[in-house]
Order: sequence, then C-alpha cells, then structure tokens
Amino acid sequence: SALPPGSLVADLGCGNGKNIPAVLAAQSFCVPSDASEPLVRIATEAFGASGFVADCLQTPLRGGVFDAALSIAVLHHLSTWPRRVLALREGARLLRLGGELLVYCWSYEQDDQLSRSRHRFEGQDVLVPWHHRAPALRKPKAGAAPAAEAAEAAEAATGEAWQEAPEVQQRYCHVYREGELLELLAEVPELEVVE
Repeated sequence: SALPPGSLVADLGCGNGKNIPAVLAAQSFCVPSDASEPLVRIATEAFGASGFVADCLQTPLRGGVFDAALSIAVLHHLSTWPRRVLALREGARLLRLGGELLVYCWSYEQDDQLSRSRHRFEGQDVLVPWHHRAPALRKPKAGAAPAAEAAEAAEAATGEAWQEAPEVQQRYCHVYREGELLELLAEVPELEVVE
C-alpha cells in the first residue's frame, strides 16, 4: 500500500541503497542498514541517508515505531530456516501496530514471460556470481581500441588510472519454491500476510 507522507521506513539489508529513492519519493524517511559497511557507505553517500552497519537478525533500532520495513533481496542470503524466521521477527518487532513489512525473495520457478532476470537455478541452495561494478570500468565495445590504448584514453578522460576488474565473488542464495515463503511467514504470528 502507499505510504503516507512522513512515514518512517527501516530498510533492513539496504545494499547499495537502490530502494531509498522510492521511500524519498513517497515523502518518507528511510533508515537504511546492511551487514556490509562498503554497501552502507555507497547507499548513504549516493542518497544522503543516515545509514549504519547492522545484522538484519538483530538491529539496534527501537521497536514498535516504524510505519514500514523493507526486506528486499535479503532473506535468500540467510542459510537456515531459523535465521530466516529471526529476520522476519526482527522486521515485525520494528513495526508499529498496523505497520507493514515488504518482503521480496528470489523464486526458484522462473517464468519467461514474467521474470526479468531469467535466472535458472540448479537447486534451491546455490552460489551466485557477484560481479563488483567499479564506476571507472566499462566493458569494451566490439572493435574497441586495444587494452593499452583504452587504459590511456580512460586515464586522460577521467584523470584516474585504469583498474583491473575485481575478482568475481560467489554469494549464497536460497531460492524459494512456490508457497515456501508463506510457510516461513506462518512461523511469525505477529505478521499477517496481506498480499
């Protein structure tokens, strides 16, 4: 549902802050947090929010005061059922009476017509490549200049030396089968599924 202006929103697992603009557009106040300090730094610098490093299982935030909490692309990084339940309970703890928790997770079943990512997973518990995107790096276009010339051109244009692409990291993901998230939510009686 639409947030009334002035709403207080906890973004639990904010990552790079990509959800902050939507909260700000709703004329609301976002409190972003993430377990990754570099991602919190990106989010706060990019969007001017006051974020902090925290574990989504136990945040240092006051309970019962948030109009909404976000858990977008977070639960699928938690490796066990009990930890997923704890994360949902923490989101519920933060909400005022009538507050809403928005939860999005990756789905095992992907529909070519509906899925933008078109991921296909070998199983429900998988490692997914994480490609760090550095602002100064661009994928070369077909027929582009050789690497040495490209590096010189990049340095001349930006004043920064060319950087090698960082190593691709693997991150854990549990992808949810249809109905599984509802089973998980059923273990948190303080939450009521509305959609």
